[in-house]
Amino acid sequence: MNFSPKRSAERDVFTVDYAPILQPGETISSAKWSNVAVRRTDPDPDAMIEGDCTITGAKVSQVIVSGVPGVTYAPFCTAQTNLGRQLILPDPGFGLLFVPA
Repeated sequence: MNFSPKRSAERDVFTVDYAPILQPGETISSAKWSNVAVRRTDPDPDAMIEGDCTITGAKVSQVIVSGVPGVTYAPFCTAQTNLGRQLILPDPGFGLLFVPA
């Protein structure tokens, strides 16, 4: 699963769904999005994360803005559950986001 390309001037909402990996009765209690540049350089990739994320059931959404043209990013969400588990989506190597030049 890769995210659709996003131009640097765009502001978009990105969502991951934890439902397939939650155990029965398990819920998301908190979450935080982060971002890393995986192709080319951005000195502050987390600057693309705007505000707090929104948790709706098993889905966690985040507004992502700006980005350096030509850079590929890997935004990801780290969630804590009511059962004490820490879950990260998308899986490493998936969920790439390209900002075209």
